[in-house]
Amino acid sequence: MELKTHEAINVKVIGTGGIGTCLLPPLCKLLQFGTADVFIEDVNVTLVDGDEYETKNEARQFFNNYGNKAESKKTELENDCPNLNFSAITEYITEENASEMIQSGDVVFMCVDNHNTRRLVSKHCSTLENVMLVSGGNNYHDGDIQVYRRINGKDLTSSLHNEEIYPEIANSEDEHPKDIPERSGCQEQVASAPQLILANNTAACLMLNAFYSFMNGVFDPESDEFVHVFDRSQFDTKTGGFKKFNYSNTNAVDIVNKKRIDAIKAKRKQKITN
Repeated sequence: MELKTHEAINVKVIGTGGIGTCLLPPLCKLLQFGTADVFIEDVNVTLVDGDEYETKNEARQFFNNYGNKAESKKTELENDCPNLNFSAITEYITEENASEMIQSGDVVFMCVDNHNTRRLVSKHCSTLENVMLVSGGNNYHDGDIQVYRRINGKDLTSSLHNEEIYPEIANSEDEHPKDIPERSGCQEQVASAPQLILANNTAACLMLNAFYSFMNGVFDPESDEFVHVFDRSQFDTKTGGFKKFNYSNTNAVDIVNKKRIDAIKAKRKQKITN
């Protein structure tokens, strides 16, 4: 098994609530210790959340202390993963501060509960040269993740604000969290749309799988693994259903088709030689 070594990586986690608290512990363990085939030498992890953790969140969120979610989770993770460099931003991401929070080359995990934020983060990422954005969300027992990959200023998978593919995000009239009066955590959302911790955990798991794929070259057009590139994964915890989608971004399709043709030619040449 070939070990892939990455010199440095900047990880941004937007939202540290239901999905975020399921995602962060295994993500940080993976970043600190690596795997049998992936190792990262230097890791910076930034947690972004303007929300507070309260007793109302206890049913499906994991915190040791009350207070701002990003700061509280940063303190916990620093103790568990001392080799990583952690920072916390104790405010919501907005159109005004997005450029300060997310830069070219970042790996972004978006674990928020509203389409307004998903759209604004996707739009900002579409202005960057290189970025890997993995977004997860769920209803009660089902949900999905989306993967938006840009390399050298080109989209290799679909943006989240693509109206044809994700109209629910592109055309959403959700309010931004900062504009909801007396918003406390996901309480307004939870009151009308209760959440299941199993669905939160499944979304987090699929997001981690997408990151592992990324580290192994699935979203790198120079890699042979790029033929497995995908945009979206859907799941249903009640039925056990799972489905992966590739929406055939033109840039990605051209590269994938060439790789498949080259592989077929190589096999035919090998047969002739033998």
